[in-house]
Amino acid sequence: MKTVLIAALLIAATAAHAEERPQFSELLASLDGTEVRMRADIGYSRGDYLRLLMDGMSHSISAQAALPRDQLASLEGCDVDDYDARCTADILAELNFSDGRIFATVFDVQNVTRGE
Repeated sequence: MKTVLIAALLIAATAAHAEERPQFSELLASLDGTEVRMRADIGYSRGDYLRLLMDGMSHSISAQAALPRDQLASLEGCDVDDYDARCTADILAELNFSDGRIFATVFDVQNVTRGE
C-alpha cells in the first residue's frame, strides 16, 4: 500500500513540473485496478463489512472478499473496532478508487495471526 501511494505522489510531483498537470481524479484513475500484496490488519466491522487497516493509520479501507471458503473461514472472529483489529494477515488485493475513497477486493489471505 505504501509503495502504491508513494508511486502516486512521485507521479504527481513529476507531473507538477509538466506543462499540463493531471487532475487528482486522473491520477487515481491511473492507479485503479492496481494489484498489491501486503501485510494488513483485517477484520469485520459491525459484523458485515470487511475492513483493512494499513500501517497503523487511523483510517480503514472498505473491502470485499473474493476468497475460497477455507480462507474466508480463517477470518471468522476477526473484528475491527475503533481502528483496532484483532487479526493481521498477508493479503493479495486489487485497489479501486471511487468518489474519493479507496476500496479493495481481497483475493488471497494467508498467515492469519490473531491478537487479543
